[in-house]
Amino acid sequence: MTRNPSATNWGIHILRGVLGAVFGLAVMVPFLRFAGPFLAQSGTGAIALSGVGVIYLLMGLMVGLGTLMPGPGSKLLNVAGPDDLTDQRRVLLGSAAASLFVGAALLALSLAGPAGLVPDGLALGALALAFLLCVVIGVLQWREYDELMRQMSTDCGSIAFMMALPGLGAWAALAHLGRVPPFAPLWVLAAMALALLIASFIAAGRRGLLIQDPD
Repeated sequence: MTRNPSATNWGIHILRGVLGAVFGLAVMVPFLRFAGPFLAQSGTGAIALSGVGVIYLLMGLMVGLGTLMPGPGSKLLNVAGPDDLTDQRRVLLGSAAASLFVGAALLALSLAGPAGLVPDGLALGALALAFLLCVVIGVLQWREYDELMRQMSTDCGSIAFMMALPGLGAWAALAHLGRVPPFAPLWVLAAMALALLIASFIAAGRRGLLIQDPD
């Protein structure tokens, strides 16, 4: 009896999704127990920003741990095999670090404010540090990118801009005219961070990098 490669590949992708969901629940449940009451009082902007922050944290953890452990990591991450993780180790670890810092900063900011769980100064410092590290990591990694990675990085920024500007701009115009309620400042940051995240998947998907056949 022969195995169906297509079915096997889809089974691996489903397993990756299930593992990601379980990992996400393992992080979200204790976080909501700790910060849920405060977020409920802070409004939808803080809730949205914390959700995006958790996504960035999860991505950073999964990519970082997967890169440090190429054997099991090649099964979890979307790569052809352990050799891919070894070859891209520096780039992947840099991206994982950036995601971790951004996720932590977004979470800290969502928990700051009046009677917040995180001091305002700490939240602002974490956000400034995260932005600075993203710039430094981006500049250093640009030298190691091949032409495909550089084009994907450029596309990602362009797609994120085209996604965020019409949505935020239209809402701002309607809010100015009194047609819709104005959004909270944290909504702007959450929307921009989420747009960048979605754009990265779109840029990779356009080049067929989201689904690779495992060895």
